Amino acid sequence: MLQRGVPPFEILVVDDGSVEPPAVIRNRIVQFKIKMLRQNHSGVSVARNHGIELASGEILMFIDSDCTARQGCLAFVMKTVPTHPGDQAFQLHVVGDRSYPVGRAEELHLETVQRHKLDATGRILWLNTAGFVLRNQKSWVSNLFDARALRGQDTELLARLLASGKHPIFLPDAVVEHHPDLTVWKYLVKALRSGYRAARTMEIMETYKVKWDSTARQRFEMFQSMWTMSRQSSLGHQAFFVTAATRLLIKIGHVAYKIKWFV
Repeated sequence: MLQRGVPPFEILVVDDGSVEPPAVIRNRIVQFKIKMLRQNHSGVSVARNHGIELASGEILMFIDSDCTARQGCLAFVMKTVPTHPGDQAFQLHVVGDRSYPVGRAEELHLETVQRHKLDATGRILWLNTAGFVLRNQKSWVSNLFDARALRGQDTELLARLLASGKHPIFLPDAVVEHHPDLTVWKYLVKALRSGYRAARTMEIMETYKVKWDSTARQRFEMFQSMWTMSRQSSLGHQAFFVTAATRLLIKIGHVAYKIKWFV
């Protein structure tokens, strides 16, 4: 967030019941006035809704705690969003960190999905709240995130946006870098647990009657693209196999939920 040439903004940090305050507060970044919001552990959806409720700006920008906005991200958002007066939702360009194994797997997956989900008009059939922007219109952003969704809140929100005609615009030059602090093993375990918890969200989304998921052919084409991209020396085939394993474990998690296994 330490960037030059950006317009005025506020930072709201929602602490969802942590034992100690987040590092960003402990380290006292004095350059900015940070509004700290603490709540009993209620889940990410409730935390985000709490932040939305207290935000005062015209534009809301969501960034996860393990993400960093690259140089120029905020300035590009503030320059571009006003050029789309009829649009409400904007997906930032989320990338991984190629310096370690999990970061390379994230980069491979994120770049492939964003490229395949982007259409010719600049809209994207994908949403990741690790880097996401909304207009702050209280008439529809109040309680925006469904508190019933323990995982997959991004996709659930996308389905509702599509159902209401709010197809997100992709902002390729507003880059947010994701840095999951996980070993490969913990990354795979997280995928299994996420798949299990997201299955409940999928049940909720079935009532929306809107197309949001990829077809089997589209998934196959994305895997082909990932394999080709993994030939780059800065990524490597290990990134492909880790990514493929996470997709498989997420599916196993879905099945485990349906047959009432517990993860």
